[in-house]
This record gives sequence, structure tokens and C-alpha cells, in this order.
Amino acid sequence: MGVYRDRGDGKWVAAKMHRGRRIQQKFTTKRAAEAKYAQFVQEMELADSLGQDMVDPITFDEFSINYLEWSKNHKAESTFRRDKYTVIKHLVPYFRRTSLTDVSPRMIEGYKG
Repeated sequence: MGVYRDRGDGKWVAAKMHRGRRIQQKFTTKRAAEAKYAQFVQEMELADSLGQDMVDPITFDEFSINYLEWSKNHKAESTFRRDKYTVIKHLVPYFRRTSLTDVSPRMIEGYKG
């Protein structure tokens, strides 16, 4: 991937693939993007040598809490109430402590079916 200029907003992007996931960040200067890319490479080499992922796994429970906080602040009250009901009554009981990285299409189909 590397460092490149985004055609949409003109910002510089430092991007790298790690274990099938794209990790990227945008910057206003090429120099900052290159520095971040070098940091990505070092962090990924360290993570690989330790057998770890670059991103700490988050559970569905933790994500749900973050989402509901965001929803409360960014959506209409009635929409927030609907989101809260759906998440608490339906999604959390099924996915509970599952890491978001472990949620698969098969798992979602199991929930729906």
C-alpha cells in the first residue's frame, strides 16, 4: 500500500495491510504520512514477532455501549430508543462476549435464522 495522495480530498494517506486488514490514517503533509507509514511497518513487524494483532480486539458488548452512546448524541430520541431496544433485546443476548473480529457472515446468518 504505502503512502499516496487521496484523489477525493487531496490528503496524504499512510496505508498498510496487516493480517487481511487495512490500517490507514490521513495527513495534510506527505512527510507526516511517510513517518506514520514507517511507524506502521515497525509496529507490524513487532506485532508479527510477538504473534499479536495491531488492533486490540473489542467485544460486541463493548462496541454496543460505544454505539449507543454515539446514537444518543447523534440521532433523534425516538431513533435512539429503537436502536437501544434492538441492541439490548436482540443483538447483545446473541453476540454477547464475541470479539468483533470473530463475527462472521455465518454467525450473522445464524442470528437471522
